[in-house]
Amino acid sequence: MSKDTLDTKQKNDFPEWLRILPLADCVVFPGAVIPLLIDDPVQVRVLDEALNGDCYVGVVTQRDPDELQPQAKDLVKNGCLVRIKQMVTVQEKLLRIRVEGIARFTVERYKTEEIQESFMLRAKVVYHEDKYEPAGINKTDYQVLTERLTQQFDVYAGRSVTLPEDLKLVVKNTNDPARLTNLVAFALPIPVKEKLKLLAECDVQKRFKHLFTLLNQEIKSAQLADQILKDTNTSLSRMQREGYLREQLKAIHKELGDDGGVELLHLRGLIKKSRLSEDAMRVARHEIDRLAAIPFSSPEYAGTRNYLDWILNLPWRKEDQNPRTLVEAKRILNRNHYGLEALKDRLLEYMAVMKVSDSSSAPILCLVGPPGVGKTSLGQSIAEALGRKFCRIALGGAHDVSEIRGHRRTYVSAQPGKIIQNLRRLGTRNPVILLDEIDKIGNSQMGAETASALLELLDPNQNSTFTDNFLGMPFDLSHVLFIATANWLEPLHPALRDRMEILELPGYTFDEKCHIAIQHIIPDLLKKCLLPANSIHFEPDAL
Repeated sequence: MSKDTLDTKQKNDFPEWLRILPLADCVVFPGAVIPLLIDDPVQVRVLDEALNGDCYVGVVTQRDPDELQPQAKDLVKNGCLVRIKQMVTVQEKLLRIRVEGIARFTVERYKTEEIQESFMLRAKVVYHEDKYEPAGINKTDYQVLTERLTQQFDVYAGRSVTLPEDLKLVVKNTNDPARLTNLVAFALPIPVKEKLKLLAECDVQKRFKHLFTLLNQEIKSAQLADQILKDTNTSLSRMQREGYLREQLKAIHKELGDDGGVELLHLRGLIKKSRLSEDAMRVARHEIDRLAAIPFSSPEYAGTRNYLDWILNLPWRKEDQNPRTLVEAKRILNRNHYGLEALKDRLLEYMAVMKVSDSSSAPILCLVGPPGVGKTSLGQSIAEALGRKFCRIALGGAHDVSEIRGHRRTYVSAQPGKIIQNLRRLGTRNPVILLDEIDKIGNSQMGAETASALLELLDPNQNSTFTDNFLGMPFDLSHVLFIATANWLEPLHPALRDRMEILELPGYTFDEKCHIAIQHIIPDLLKKCLLPANSIHFEPDAL
């Protein structure tokens, strides 16, 4: 066996400078014959020149297949010398050509030539011979490798429905080791990156080793695909065609040893760990059983999965356990609010009753006063004094009952009401929720429906079974401490007013306003302006 497949005379016949034809996502190997469609005007001119000359062109693969006008930096360094065997003009500026791979080369450098107001790449190349190393491997060894690769390729070709019959025949009748590796590398549907590795490899033995690995992978993939298709075909019927993809997915999970599906197993595990109510546990299990029967691509799958996500992330039994003493509560109220002594005493009495009785049915507080007297901040201080999380829900102008009760799941993009949304965000079932500006609920018919929903929400005898339209099951709100605020009592619905204990916040006296300015407002302004504390002093007359 000759060490080289290209003798010196052949190499001397090859041009040192080659016209370069970039290919987007194709790799040509020596010995392979490939058809190409060319519609780029510059490339058409390059092929015309080659056909009128020596018929040689260098084909090089682009790094980015989407590059429309590749330059030298956009091309890989290895390519293949090809000879144009046939060229047919299909229509104007569209050619069909057949080229045959001749030899590997590496580009040393490029130069650009102007052509038809554009440019053509020429490259100085170095041709490479096929190497049969190490020297200890004899002709018989390569014959064995050739026979094994041919047999393995026959196994793959027997399972492939896309491989051309003429290519199968050419590979089967090839006895030359180097040419066989080139043809198999060209025929395999492997990524361009792998083909480029094989094109750059001149060592025939290493090409054999790489191809054995790739062929084994392709055969195993084909066997797995056949098994999946067989498993799905056994249960396929005319009435089940819509579930074809779902059956394939089940077969894949079966091959992975996961019949139930990773996501369903994960959801079942979450249900076991979650402290759901009895109703929520029953509904969640039912929805998971439904989810297993719904095709993944169905819109209903996404809706059911979202519903389960809400159920599993609500604090059905989780509470904040951070109680404070009445002394700490008084200190917090005095720190955050100046004056209002009668009101703070009443709030401390309210907290004392809650601690002693440990009752979740305490009366709902309604803080009434003009804008700016600190109703919202007082609600925050109550939450801090109780050691609970706090959120504010603005009801100003609310006229849609779905803001309280949520949307039914039949609607697109349905979601729970603001109460359930905030409970999920806070992660606890016993926060302090401030219903701000409850007197601003719209006076329309829809506003009246919102007021009716609030009646159930604020009634201690009913809110333990509050049912959000989205959830469709009771959620216990009796552990939530609701506080309402209003500017005026007159607009309040009489039934709502009866549900709440009214605490009025009068306006501040002049002395109280001065104290608040000195202790709170001015320090906050200095901090926002990045000025040192006590850097500015205000005289009492200036205040």
